[in-house]
Amino acid sequence: MRNRLESLGRTMLIAATLAPAPVFVSDISESDGKTPQPVPIILPYAGLMSYEKYQLVKTEKESTQNNLPSIFSSGDKKRPLVAITIDDAGNSTNVKMALDIAKEKQVHLTFFPVGSVISSQKDLWKKAVEDGHEIGNHTFNHKQLPALSENEIKRQINLSQEALDKALGFSYPMHLLRPPGGGGGYRGGDPRLLKIAGGLGYSLVMWSVDPLYAVVVKPKNDREKLKKQNPDAVVEEKPVTSADFYQHVVSATGNGSIILLHFNRNDIGALGQIIDTLRERGLELTTVSGLFSGS
Repeated sequence: MRNRLESLGRTMLIAATLAPAPVFVSDISESDGKTPQPVPIILPYAGLMSYEKYQLVKTEKESTQNNLPSIFSSGDKKRPLVAITIDDAGNSTNVKMALDIAKEKQVHLTFFPVGSVISSQKDLWKKAVEDGHEIGNHTFNHKQLPALSENEIKRQINLSQEALDKALGFSYPMHLLRPPGGGGGYRGGDPRLLKIAGGLGYSLVMWSVDPLYAVVVKPKNDREKLKKQNPDAVVEEKPVTSADFYQHVVSATGNGSIILLHFNRNDIGALGQIIDTLRERGLELTTVSGLFSGS
């Protein structure tokens, strides 16, 4: 590996004096159903590296940068630090709202956007980086990783990284990976996923506070279970509001918590009040990486 990298470095040094060449990345269209084809684009950080060599160097670099645990769901419970994470980013209006709230409250958040939506939100993700937020990998198509082959898992992770680099116009090596699909995206310990993520320089970031499950999913499951047990039972379904999400988050959050939110109306509608209340309780808001900084 070292000889290959040294050889690559010498090649790049010579080539960089000539002319820039494209890095091959994959432009994906979800709608056409076709196999994505590599198309050349110019990225300022890549010089004359081929796509394969770029992946080699990027992986080597990330592996040395990531000093976090291989998988975790919270930080140090002895320190009054909390990380708010927000997933998916399908709704650009809610992404903008989250950025505006974070700027007003002067907090840094950790975002896990799905790679396939990043290209249509370039300005928002440039702003997120400029504002000091942290961005993690949530795969390209939000697929359940345990159901995929090893090559498909790597592809989902790498395509998301490429999409972010392309949108920003420079290299932003992500080192946090959140598997899609809640706990089912990891299924309690898929050794392949840990191995693949670690090999690509990623830590798996889970969570300790999940209002979507507590407020929406669990009550729905409970209602369905009750109806199966007693088909004649009258099951009341209460409308869910931002206040419900807020109440669960502030009651369940403590030192070291990693809060899982999504870019939906209820979560983003509660975001500002969540930040204010947690601060009033003496908790400091930071990024996921910040939970482990200086510990």
